[in-house]
Amino acid sequence: INNERWQFNHILFQTVVYQSLLTTTQQQLHQKVGDALEKYWADYVADFAEELAQHYLQANTLEKALPYLITAGERAANQDANEEALIHFQEASGILAKLPEVDPEIQWRIAVGLGDVYRFVGNYIE
Repeated sequence: INNERWQFNHILFQTVVYQSLLTTTQQQLHQKVGDALEKYWADYVADFAEELAQHYLQANTLEKALPYLITAGERAANQDANEEALIHFQEASGILAKLPEVDPEIQWRIAVGLGDVYRFVGNYIE
């Protein structure tokens, strides 16, 4: 411990400590980290969309994770990382069913993103 901060010298220690936390505590911590990083990266959130999406997914804050997943999918697709883009868009599509109301623009971005990636990889049936 240095200056009241924890430092893990091995990933196993970090994993054990994290898994010993209650799920609600893990979610609260991910929410706080997501909110802090969102403020810290305010001018560059698109560059860090994947990281923000993952924290909000872990926090079970789906309405905040959704736009970041879409942005991460769009960025991956623009970089020809089609498998990564597909994962983000599919995860975003799965969230749509869990949210009561979603902006039609969000729905459209997911549909277009999925369609473009499927077309690019030759999966025309999807």
